[in-house]
Amino acid sequence: METREAATGQTESIEACLEATRRLLGRRPYSAAELRQRLARRGFESEPVEAALCQLTEQGLIDDVAFARFWAENRLALRPRSQALIRQELRRKGVATDAIDTAMPSGNDETSAYREAQAYARHLPLGEGRLFKQRLSQHLKRRGFDYAVTAATTRRLWQELTGHIPD
Repeated sequence: METREAATGQTESIEACLEATRRLLGRRPYSAAELRQRLARRGFESEPVEAALCQLTEQGLIDDVAFARFWAENRLALRPRSQALIRQELRRKGVATDAIDTAMPSGNDETSAYREAQAYARHLPLGEGRLFKQRLSQHLKRRGFDYAVTAATTRRLWQELTGHIPD
């Protein structure tokens, strides 16, 4: 009798966990690790969480490679960042390195940095070249671009906007 009640309680807990996970996935994709953390914060036990995640993974609703692809493409399109910074964000979200390697789109940081620099440069005054270059460089560094990419992009954009070769 007690075993049947425990099994029923376990089944109800898995169903509740499945429902909570589906609601989360209805908003945006999540990595399996993110879902595990969110469900634990909501008070779900680890066994029902693992059972629910396993079931949803088998159904194709949880896929870390697809999540990593979504995340990387979203970052590159909306708020360009360096490939290294995107990889770091995905690792923090619990995505395995091999899933990240599979999902990362081919591309280069120079193109992303240039697109981000063009958007940001609209808000910078062109009057003082040193200040323009400093602010633009700092912005690109915060986006994870390395020194070489940042310097080349800043130099290129300054020349395009002013017609002057930078100092």
